Amino acid sequence: MSSEVGFFDVLYLGVFVILSSAFDRRFYNGFKTSSSLAAEIGHAMLRFRSLLHRFSLRFILLLDGEPVVHKYLVDRMVAEFAAASVVFSKAADLSGDGGCYNHGGVPTEMIQAHIEGILRRSHKKAFPYYSRCLDRSHKHFLWTGPKVHILPRSDDIASLIPLTCKGEKLDLPSPNQIYTIDVDAESTAAPAGSQLGYRCIGGSSSNIANEETRKRKRVNS
Repeated sequence: MSSEVGFFDVLYLGVFVILSSAFDRRFYNGFKTSSSLAAEIGHAMLRFRSLLHRFSLRFILLLDGEPVVHKYLVDRMVAEFAAASVVFSKAADLSGDGGCYNHGGVPTEMIQAHIEGILRRSHKKAFPYYSRCLDRSHKHFLWTGPKVHILPRSDDIASLIPLTCKGEKLDLPSPNQIYTIDVDAESTAAPAGSQLGYRCIGGSSSNIANEETRKRKRVNS
């Protein structure tokens, strides 16, 4: 996951797992959902979150030169993929000869309701962005945001990019903003290092340099 390609391979797979039950007719009325299948999806989601957590401990994501938490990318991809799925399903209805029953016997209205239920439960803050994507008939299943750069998380890197005590942003400025509330401003009330807000990484660059100097002095003495 240290490369952009590797990171997005995991991200795409994770997003599909999150929404996968909406594309399986066994999760709809008239079909008995296997508890083992639901447990398998739940386990896959836990593994996905675990991979992202380990990734965030080792790497920093930069979008347009701004350090951003991985949750921004996950929420954005889930919302866009969800909207594109509904748009694709509606287009299939219009092009087929079976009305709304072109998806394994599940009408588009039920697919959309299922997808929106997932978003409201697990990605509530991204739901308004999904709605905006749906309104403009978003058709892309792949990443449409700014170029992503992945850097190793280290004191040397932290001293070169503007992390300081603000850390990684939870959202980006327009036109790449996805939340309707200012989640970054909201996070300033959270304790330092809180997962709800900016993540402090090594303090300011001057503090990092001073700390390194003190370490060298202790070693030399």
